[in-house]
Parts: sequence; structure tokens; C-alpha cells
Amino acid sequence: MTLIACKECGTEISTKASACPKCGAKVPKTKWWLWVPLGLGAAFLMFGAVVGSSPEAQEKSQERRAIDLCWEEQKRKSFDAGTQRFVAGACEMMESKFTQKYGHRP
Repeated sequence: MTLIACKECGTEISTKASACPKCGAKVPKTKWWLWVPLGLGAAFLMFGAVVGSSPEAQEKSQERRAIDLCWEEQKRKSFDAGTQRFVAGACEMMESKFTQKYGHRP
């Protein structure tokens, strides 16, 4: 049993009481159902931070960014049609190597 101060009169009361015996103010109850999802969310974020900082995850992320940059370069209007096809082939080859290495598309 924990004692807390009444928010109205300051009298120490039990957390199990439904109201203050001196002034009748209601005792706030802890909303455990609110803390469970917040705790799970925090655990999920911590897990993501640990897994996302592994060397393999960093390498995978770097390769994805390289592929995205390749496709952005391919869309440049300053390239002629032949150069665009050449760059597209290079981007497709990068995607193919990524798929072979990690077992899924980038």
C-alpha cells in the first residue's frame, strides 16, 4: 500500500482508497492500460535502434541509397537516350546484386 497526498487538502491517503476520508476528493487511479502500449512502443524503438545500427544493416542501407541515387541520375534530362539506357542497365545490375545478396528487392 502506498501513501499519496490528496490533491485537494494535502492529507496522506492510501492509493487503494477511492476518495479522501477528510475532504471526499476522488483518488486518481493509475491507468495501467495506458502504460502497457507505451512500454511496448519504447521497447520496439530500442530494438530498432540496436538492430538498425548493426554493420550489415548499415551496409544494406548504403546499398539502397546507392541504387536510389543511380535511378535519380538515370532520369536526368541532360543525358541522351543511349546514356540513359546505359545508366538504367547499371541500376538494374545493382538491384540484381542486392537481390542475390539479401534475398529480396531493395
